[in-house]
Amino acid sequence: MAAPLKPVPDPEPEPSGSAGADDSAGTAGESAPDAAVLAERRARRAELAEKELRERLAGAEERIAELELVAEESERARADLQARRRRDAELASLVGEAASAVAAARLAVDREIHARQAAEAALAAERIGRE
Repeated sequence: MAAPLKPVPDPEPEPSGSAGADDSAGTAGESAPDAAVLAERRARRAELAEKELRERLAGAEERIAELELVAEESERARADLQARRRRDAELASLVGEAASAVAAARLAVDREIHARQAAEAALAAERIGRE
């Protein structure tokens, strides 16, 4: 959020009307600042305000450039993250398939072991029956 505008100080402080003026010689026209002086002061204040605005604009443009760079980096990071997600999903799928294959192999081995034990038990029973 932009900072509020600061009041631009008067480049020349206004002289006090009676500080150095002679009371007998002073008139209302002499004690008040001249119209040209006032216009010059207003112009100077406007120049200072314009300078401040230009500085703020330059700062804002720098910040915009920084934010654009951050946005580009963020977009690249998002693309990298998406690629990682796809890769991780493929790896998870492969790991799942491998786990299923290992479980099926273990089940087949267990069945083979039970079948062999049953065959050995039948063979032992047959030998006992022959004797």
